[in-house]
Amino acid sequence: MATRRDQLQSYQFLMQRVTSALVIHETDPSRSPFRRFAGAVFAGLMIAVIATAGVTVYGLFVQGGKTSWRAGEAIVTEKETGARYIYRDGTLYPVANYASARLLGAHVPVSASRNSLAGTPRGTTLGITGAPDLVPRAQDLLRGGWTLCASPDSDAGGARTARTVLLVGRTPAEGQPLGSAAILVTAVDDAERRIHLIWHNRRFEIQDSAMVLKALAWEALVPVPVRLGWLNGLAAGQPIGRIAVPDAVSAFRGVPSGQLYYVRNAAGNTQFYLALPDGLAKVTPMQADILRGDPVANPQGSAPQEIQAGQVVESQGTIVAGGDAQPPTATPRVVTPHSAQAPLCAVFPPDAQDPTVLTDAAVPAGSPVADTGGAETGGGSVADRVLVPPGLGALVYALPSAEATTGTLLLVTEPGRAYPVEPQVAMDRLGLPLAAAVRLPTSLVNRVPLGPALDPAAAGLPVTGS
Repeated sequence: MATRRDQLQSYQFLMQRVTSALVIHETDPSRSPFRRFAGAVFAGLMIAVIATAGVTVYGLFVQGGKTSWRAGEAIVTEKETGARYIYRDGTLYPVANYASARLLGAHVPVSASRNSLAGTPRGTTLGITGAPDLVPRAQDLLRGGWTLCASPDSDAGGARTARTVLLVGRTPAEGQPLGSAAILVTAVDDAERRIHLIWHNRRFEIQDSAMVLKALAWEALVPVPVRLGWLNGLAAGQPIGRIAVPDAVSAFRGVPSGQLYYVRNAAGNTQFYLALPDGLAKVTPMQADILRGDPVANPQGSAPQEIQAGQVVESQGTIVAGGDAQPPTATPRVVTPHSAQAPLCAVFPPDAQDPTVLTDAAVPAGSPVADTGGAETGGGSVADRVLVPPGLGALVYALPSAEATTGTLLLVTEPGRAYPVEPQVAMDRLGLPLAAAVRLPTSLVNRVPLGPALDPAAAGLPVTGS
């Protein structure tokens, strides 16, 4: 009787004949039809294993074919992720921003694949938090003047207000120079709502404003709304206000102190005098207008009296201020803008301290805007908006006074920030020529929000929290 093994072998033999008949139409071939196929499959598998092993070994030793990123001056960008590195001593260090990479001596952009960078040790992130990702090229530095504008606006309740807009390297397309005239302004963000006279490109605070405005016949004029960021951009002059007069009898004719006199010379010019306890003190025509309208100094409202030059007994006191910050000597003509919606701008030439004030100016449209919110800084309120053309920037010396020939050097770039930088660093590390730097007053440059100093030593430190 057949065993189970015999039965299994018989079944397998039968199935083999059936399969051969279906595949090659022959029930009893001289050799197996599947022997060559099995050998081919085995050979293919072995070739694949050997090739994979070879590639793996090659990758371990070569790690990609591109090696230009290993140069010390390379700013390495990983193609797949955009991650940025510098290569130092066999290690790739992530950098916080482009400026930090430049400060560390790297300046040649190199793109590398992830495979090329694979296996290279990574260090901690280096750089200066808040430094710019855009460092303009030398040809992209703006060498023109700057413009500080008070742009009309309205608050949620519809009341008139203003925003301060700073144009870096640009000037308005149009506007009417103030010239010898003046304009009254008030800062809407000033808690005291003080009124200032803008004259000869300076700001003069008007103290005791109700009395002074009435005495000068300006009480019907509506001051133009500005913000402190705009007002502080102009150099300050000496305040205009009440002139203190002692309650005493004057040595001149025994009249009460406060009496006004004037002398007219042969040329028709008039010199005003104020009676003080020890004699007569010279005053300007505008001071005479204020004194005549001051109910404290001139309670009787007396008009100035004419005297001869030989009658003058001069006082030792000085009422008239001197210097560039002196208020107007004669009461100036005050103008108002033709349009309530037109900006009031101060245009600062690139190498001068004094600006030109324009009424009815036109701010360029389409400029990128960095909205600062008018935050407070060490130099006062910054501009609400700083406009820097895309891809451009400016190198600027902030001069502390009109007599100064140099000052703090700053790089101003997108998004409207000023970064202090040493001149040698600007040239050697950032590639910026000092000849392209403009010179502007600190009072203007302080309207730009301040960023961190661009210091190579700081750029080489790990980023906090990295």
